[in-house]
Amino acid sequence: MRVRPSGCAIPAGQAEHAPDPADGNFLAAVLNRCWAADFSHVRTWSDVVYIAFVADTFPRRVVGWSVTTMKETERLPSLGPYPRPT
Repeated sequence: MRVRPSGCAIPAGQAEHAPDPADGNFLAAVLNRCWAADFSHVRTWSDVVYIAFVADTFPRRVVGWSVTTMKETERLPSLGPYPRPT
């Protein structure tokens, strides 16, 4: 089994960071005030599967998720009946 070397393409301290509208405070006092999202991958026997989810930080519940075999930003989670945070 071959193992790919791990590492970051941009050394620490040199990468640009995205703005943080929550300012590091991911605790909300009411529903739909602060949402968090994550995008990751899982290697299976036959392929790689990408999973994305959005969670409301107040009740700590997932409000939308998506699983696909293609890494595309257009396939972000469908939020269904949940309104966007205010």
